[in-house]
Amino acid sequence: AKHLAHHAKKVNQIKARNETTLAAAKKKWEVMKGRVAVLNQARMKAADEAYQASLEEAKRAEEVKLKQLEIEWRDNCAAIDEANITEKKRYLDALNERQWSQLQALEQARERHRTVCDEIERKNKALMDQARQQHAEEVMRVKMNNELRHNIA
Repeated sequence: AKHLAHHAKKVNQIKARNETTLAAAKKKWEVMKGRVAVLNQARMKAADEAYQASLEEAKRAEEVKLKQLEIEWRDNCAAIDEANITEKKRYLDALNERQWSQLQALEQARERHRTVCDEIERKNKALMDQARQQHAEEVMRVKMNNELRHNIA
C-alpha cells in the first residue's frame, strides 16, 4: 500500500508538471498566434496601401497623358486653322474670276480639316472617359477585395 501511495504521488506530480507545461505551451501558442495575426494584418494593410498608391499614380499619369494629348491636338488644330486663315486671306487678296473655284476647294479642305479635328476631339474625350471608367472599376475591385479580406480576417 505504501508503494502504491508513493506511486500515486509520483503520477500526480507528473500530471501536475504536464498540465503546467501544457498551459505554458498554450499561452505561448496564443501569443505567437496574436503576433502572426498582427504581422499579417500589417502586411495586408501595407500591400493594400501600396496598391492604392500605384493605382492613384497610374490614374494621375493617364490623366496627364490625356490632357497633354488634348492640348497637343488643340494646338495642332489651331495652327492649321491659323494657316488656313492666312492662306484664305492671301487668296482673297489676289482673287479674280479664275481663282473662285480654288477658294471653294480651300473652304472644303478647311471644312474637312474641322471635321477631322472634331473627330479627334471626340475620340480624345472617349479615351479619357474610358480611362476614367476603367479606373473607377479598378477602384471598385480593390474596395471589394479589401472588404473581402476584412470579412475573412
